[in-house]
Amino acid sequence: MVHVLSLEDRIKGHLQRLADDIGARSIGTVGNAQAFEYVQGIVSSVGARWRTHETTSSFQVPEWWRCTNAAAVNEELPILPGFSTPPLDLQRMPVMQRVYATVDDFIETPPQPGSLAIVSLGRIHETQACLLASPAAAIAWFREGHRGLYSGNCMGNGRQPLVPGFAIEEDTATEWITYSTWVNAEIVVEKRPITIRNIVVDFGAGGPKPCFVTHYDSKPMSPGGNDNASGVAVLLALLETWPHDRSARFIFFDGEEAGLQGSRAYVDDVVARDLLGEISCVINPDSVGLGELHLYAADQFGPFPDTLLRHARLAFDDCGWPLPERAARSGSSDYLPFHELGVPCLFLSDFPNYVRHTTVDTAELIDTTVLARLATVLASGTLANAWTS
Repeated sequence: MVHVLSLEDRIKGHLQRLADDIGARSIGTVGNAQAFEYVQGIVSSVGARWRTHETTSSFQVPEWWRCTNAAAVNEELPILPGFSTPPLDLQRMPVMQRVYATVDDFIETPPQPGSLAIVSLGRIHETQACLLASPAAAIAWFREGHRGLYSGNCMGNGRQPLVPGFAIEEDTATEWITYSTWVNAEIVVEKRPITIRNIVVDFGAGGPKPCFVTHYDSKPMSPGGNDNASGVAVLLALLETWPHDRSARFIFFDGEEAGLQGSRAYVDDVVARDLLGEISCVINPDSVGLGELHLYAADQFGPFPDTLLRHARLAFDDCGWPLPERAARSGSSDYLPFHELGVPCLFLSDFPNYVRHTTVDTAELIDTTVLARLATVLASGTLANAWTS
């Protein structure tokens, strides 16, 4: 007797392989290459038409780092440099004696030149914090209310890093604000070219088709259980059961965590070849496994198209699963380059998500029942009706 895996069993297998066995999958690492090979292997086994889309960019990659402060001059403190951070080598860097958590905080107390600004992320995004903290010599960030290090970027305007940045634990932030007047910090980086590889899979005949997109890379040193092994597991399971004569495109993007590098390169290529008309809409699940799934009605750039939203509401309602809705205040995902060109987009993600971009984003936190329900909705005829509307 042949054992047929259930949808949830498929999802569990993909999740375990990506988040547990492979773990951290940031661009340019062995884990990233292993994730690419795994996704490629699943796609190949299905027998659909697929290809690899590649681009190469240069990044400043942290190679070595250490940190001490006034209270622990003989003890190295745990920090995690932001990806693409500039190098840093400062002794007795003065610590601003407050936590920056909002834009108003930066306005009320501008960081002094040469200082270290400590930022609590959540109400403010790391990109915005880097811009506002730029008078400082460096920025140290943490996520309030949870353990682990925040594995973020250090990007500013135009995706160029402005100041060196690194993550610290919340207890360390409290200690520095209370007791430390200065910090020693050193970060050595190496600028090197990194190849980013997207996997593009096509089902059915030509013509405008729905495009399911997600990303398989993670933040540096983050297992990326929810962000974004959860989204990859959903789309792999959906792809494995997708009828070959039913029109659809699946794209597994690389480099999302490095500034949407993979999706931007792909969209630029599609536009250059005048092929954007092949895509009727984009459906983007990203970080969807914590059981608090939301339907995004808008992002910081404006509302999403009502047609897709209306059919999405019907699809989830038909499955007895009405989703709460919200607008994204900051950040984005791989739908954005399509959204900017007027392609109808649907974005699904958890809120709140306190483990996103951290070293504690593990597979054990994921609700695979939710992921299986999501895959079922994405395959539904109700949602499919939006594709030609």
